[in-house]
Amino acid sequence: PDAGFNRRITLPRNWVKFGEMVTTPLVPGVHYFARARADDPNGLIGLFDDDAWGPGCEVGIDPNLVPGCTQLIDTPGPTLSCDQVRTFGGSDKIWAIPVVGATQYRFRFEGTGPLTGFARNMPRPNYVCVLNWVTSPLVPGVYNVSVEALVNGQWSGFCGNVCPLTIVDPPAFAGRDLSEADLNGVTLWPNPVRDGNVNLMVEGLTEADQRITVDMYDMFGKRVIAQVYENTGEQLNTTLEVDGLAAGVYVVHISTGERSYTERISVQ
Repeated sequence: PDAGFNRRITLPRNWVKFGEMVTTPLVPGVHYFARARADDPNGLIGLFDDDAWGPGCEVGIDPNLVPGCTQLIDTPGPTLSCDQVRTFGGSDKIWAIPVVGATQYRFRFEGTGPLTGFARNMPRPNYVCVLNWVTSPLVPGVYNVSVEALVNGQWSGFCGNVCPLTIVDPPAFAGRDLSEADLNGVTLWPNPVRDGNVNLMVEGLTEADQRITVDMYDMFGKRVIAQVYENTGEQLNTTLEVDGLAAGVYVVHISTGERSYTERISVQ
């Protein structure tokens, strides 16, 4: 056993996933002496000091069975990070898929388009990367992001899938969450846009009268379209004219007064 190591985790069930131990995780190849105890309902509820430990045994993680490849999380949910829109310099985050036994993660950002040639590696003690640092910061644009994990003293290499990440930083977005998880109720089509017109439909409006603003930004944070619509009823249908815009990716921000939405469109 690894003398001197002591790690406790409290859970509302009788089993634990090794990946749940994000802080001070277990290291593959090391033997540990493990015990468990339950909160006795006949004692002080929520206090374990009056509960006895059960018999212990030695456990360990076989390093040959640890998958080392990881990437940004690409499944729907609050941690969805692959192919998303974020701001830099605040509290926005991206998440990698946790790797059992990993003690560090390294996020690699590679610029695309006008940012081609830019590369930045950011080490992190866990699978969460806050998009805020001083040296070589991310500027608005699209980046390819890959992740590697340190397991048992060995870096896995950037062997997982590469995910695009769009960084925007217009002043109008300051303090707002640009996650695309809230887009229920807003539809933009066609996407990509080829004929110079994009249809916008906003549903689920509850106020009798609404003032809806639509702003479009290019990847450098410049506002290229600003529209205000006075609307009544539960739905807004309109058309945005984008035939004068250069080809590229744009961020559309819609505010209804009740909620804000962010979507990306590609103009070809």
